[in-house]
Amino acid sequence: MTVSVRFKESIVTDAEHPITLEGAIRQIAVLAGIHDFAFQDDVEEAFTSLSSWTTDTTDGTAWVVATGELVVTGGGNAVWYEGIHDTEVSPSFLANFDLVTGSGAFVFRAKTGASDCYIAWWDGSNCGFAKVNSSKASTDLIKMPFGISGPARVQVEVRWKLDSVNESRKWLLMALIVDGREVAAFAEDVGGTVYDWSGDGIGFAVTGANSLTVDNLTISELHRSVDYITLDPGQPIASGLAQAIGTTKTRSTIRFDGTMRVWLPGNRSVDWTVPSGRDLQFSDRRVITSTATRIRSIGAFHQEEYSDDDEGQVHMNRFSQSDDPNLASHLEVYDEARRQVRDAKEAQKPMQLALYAQPLLEPYDIVSYDSTSYRVLAMNSQVSARKAGTVYVSTVEGQEYIAI
Repeated sequence: MTVSVRFKESIVTDAEHPITLEGAIRQIAVLAGIHDFAFQDDVEEAFTSLSSWTTDTTDGTAWVVATGELVVTGGGNAVWYEGIHDTEVSPSFLANFDLVTGSGAFVFRAKTGASDCYIAWWDGSNCGFAKVNSSKASTDLIKMPFGISGPARVQVEVRWKLDSVNESRKWLLMALIVDGREVAAFAEDVGGTVYDWSGDGIGFAVTGANSLTVDNLTISELHRSVDYITLDPGQPIASGLAQAIGTTKTRSTIRFDGTMRVWLPGNRSVDWTVPSGRDLQFSDRRVITSTATRIRSIGAFHQEEYSDDDEGQVHMNRFSQSDDPNLASHLEVYDEARRQVRDAKEAQKPMQLALYAQPLLEPYDIVSYDSTSYRVLAMNSQVSARKAGTVYVSTVEGQEYIAI
């Protein structure tokens, strides 16, 4: 008798620990002797309040912040009660949190204005991935016979994968890692289906009357997944960093104390207001010959356009295009177009400010001068002879700061 084995579906993973762009930069920069870093998080939730959350309290579901932890108790029905963070995070990303105790789920790709989402779920006997529909009922995608109980460090990696020349084939890849060990993974083709919706909400959920306690939810600002990192013998460290960063528009600087600071340009508060009498000379001008008023941003799967109508009325239509294959979602592509229009508007208004030295200023700090905010691009310092005697003078070059 012939014996054969048939596979209907198969998910194969290498079980390697996921690498984010932040992690890649850390690993490579260490080889240059850099051991102190300053990164930012898109989500850094220590659970001091629920002000950043939209929670489902139907059936008496309780969401409570206690002693710096999030405690959720379900309302008793066989549905998923979701709590969604105000910050959306588009794949690819790696979410990290502490499971203190209980059964529940991490929510991702939550649909805008609806209960539809994907979840990485667990209880004391099983874990896996599922889809939640508009009625808050779930359908398992994969169920593994591994229970998860706290305390445990849990990570959920989510990313897009274009696996065909047919761009409508858009795979959503997901993995659940507990204490450094991958316990479940799944891949689903959502391209051209109702599951390729608008929305990238993240959060937590419980079902039935289950109780869940979690803490320390973080998602790095540089959360893009990196397939691999390499640095050959004799290869410059900067070259290895460039390979990992690719076309992601990061900014970096080595701070005065040797710390490597890396970030994505975005909105930020004023770092320093120039006091009266500190300034020595100020000059600004307008450069309007190359301003872009409409940007088309092209990502891996989508393209989006952003126009500034007010600028268009002044400069007519000035079109530009950018291409970044690291951008996988509509939201990321649109945000990139919007950011580039902002950058073009800022570049119209360069300035130069001479003042008595401020040694704590760093590139890309925001300074306020004469009620206007400016982004610092470069600084030069020198000893200068003036009427008051020999003084230490800094010349700050920058451009007007415009929030997105």
